[in-house]
Amino acid sequence: MLTIGIDARTWFFRSGLGRYCRNALSSIVAGRDGARFVIWLSKEKTVADFPDFGSNVDVRISQAAFGDLDAELTTFRKEIDHSPADVFFSPFSPVPASIRMPFVLTVHDLVAFQHPDLLVDSTVQYLKSALPRSLLAAASIVAISSNTASDIESFFPGSVPRTVVIPPGVEERLFNRIRNSSDGSVLQSRGLYENGYILYVGNLEARKNLLRAVEAYEGSSLFDRVQFVLAGTPRWGVEDLMLKVRHARLRNQIRLLHYVPDEELPSLYRGALFFVYPSLYEGFGLPVLEAMACGAPVLTSNRSSLPEIAGDSGLLVDPESVKEIRSGMERLATDALLRKRFSELGLARSHAYRWQVTGENIFQVLENHRREHVAFTPESVEEN
Repeated sequence: MLTIGIDARTWFFRSGLGRYCRNALSSIVAGRDGARFVIWLSKEKTVADFPDFGSNVDVRISQAAFGDLDAELTTFRKEIDHSPADVFFSPFSPVPASIRMPFVLTVHDLVAFQHPDLLVDSTVQYLKSALPRSLLAAASIVAISSNTASDIESFFPGSVPRTVVIPPGVEERLFNRIRNSSDGSVLQSRGLYENGYILYVGNLEARKNLLRAVEAYEGSSLFDRVQFVLAGTPRWGVEDLMLKVRHARLRNQIRLLHYVPDEELPSLYRGALFFVYPSLYEGFGLPVLEAMACGAPVLTSNRSSLPEIAGDSGLLVDPESVKEIRSGMERLATDALLRKRFSELGLARSHAYRWQVTGENIFQVLENHRREHVAFTPESVEEN
């Protein structure tokens, strides 16, 4: 029986990485009675924190903190090597390149290589130190978009033959167009009303380009008519944005909701006049897909993966042009037929992205690399 090891240390992350880990892993594991799984959580969690997938799932706690490269190359490597896994999967690269089994990793983006100025220095250093070795040693590489695959080709051309594009999906249970009784109460609790705001969802960080979006909104005809809601946790590189939105003129019009629980996000998407995502660089852009699945018209960037995800189902703008972002906002705000068209096109497009398909495709890649597990003694591991 095939035994698959999976790094789930990002399972509890409140970000796209966490959402990808939870859904990809669940789709790979659920109902897979013909395989066994060894799953590692981060050391600040317990086994009781993790869902019960059944007796064929062995949940373990790694003593290596996520992002601690030294611990990953030593402690985590030994944990993996001492496990019964035949093949290993990481839903977020990198992987200790010297592990003694074939491994598959997902590459979300190469922003650390493409636009290092858009990340905090420590993250850039971590990825530049660890990722090249992982890509060189990987049995297969999962790119979440054709854009990411293209970036891999640009920076690591030798990895191209081992790269396969497997996009993520949308959680149909959560993100859909079906209105429910909680929509009104969610909006009311936030002091919002339907079509009375435009929406951004995601972490607040430099590459999301929100300062330009706020400047576009401030100078537009929307300013006195609808609010601009930013639903996400402030991260690195948004000091100018935070100063801007605290200005007296903007204080009542820009709403900072910070982290919003997953259960409330669909209500926010469904109630928005339209969704705004003017990012400078994305590996995929899950919030765009979620917004489309909820029927929200989308305004997004014409850069990186976003045209690939939105296609002709959203309004694409140059993210470096405040004027173009403003024009797009005003066009969507004043043209009800255009909003209806993008809502319907986006909803139809979102149906092409399913986590069940993502999980099945990743499982097939892992199964292709199965091997008879060779038991290594602690002594043999220590010697290398």
